[in-house]
Amino acid sequence: YNKREWQSLELKYKFGKSFDLDYQIIGVELNYKLFKNISLEYELDRLILDPDPENESTWIHVFRLTNYFNKDLYLKLFYQTNSSITKNSIQALFVYRFQPPFGTVQLAYQRGNSERGLSSDQNDTVFVKFSYVF
Repeated sequence: YNKREWQSLELKYKFGKSFDLDYQIIGVELNYKLFKNISLEYELDRLILDPDPENESTWIHVFRLTNYFNKDLYLKLFYQTNSSITKNSIQALFVYRFQPPFGTVQLAYQRGNSERGLSSDQNDTVFVKFSYVF
């Protein structure tokens, strides 16, 4: 575990009750700096519901890749799968900080936007955000 160098491994176990179902989450998360300016994150979670009458227990995979061109210009990519609803989500975020930390222009693309936990058509969405402090 070395957060300063963006390298860590986390094992997790969570349990509880949600909507009258007992649940357990068993997972692993890995953060690794591939190169000086590129980092990779991978997360694998197993959600187990009990009882599970609708077969909603699932495997969730999450990949994140960040490329810092410099401290004020970076690109983040995100990919997530959910096995129980056959859902794939993709996001790309491009950020330019022209007056750090508050003056930014952000361009985001998202595919797979739907209500949480529901399968749906894989819609495409583009966002643009401009922020500036006067």
